[in-house]
Amino acid sequence: TELLHGYVMIFEHTGWIGTIGNIVHESTHLAHYVLQRAGLKLCKGSEEAFTYLIEETVENILKKVY
Repeated sequence: TELLHGYVMIFEHTGWIGTIGNIVHESTHLAHYVLQRAGLKLCKGSEEAFTYLIEETVENILKKVY
């Protein structure tokens, strides 16, 4: 499976809560795209893979933003 080479996430800082919401929203899109390309569809059996990837993505972004 060919995985993603790059992903651009653009968000406007509209306050702490709005920014976190946007980061989580876009990270969810990214997780869906990456895992779907790897052959996983969101279901009870794959839920943890999705949530771990979203968590890791959000934490990495927040480390760079804050």
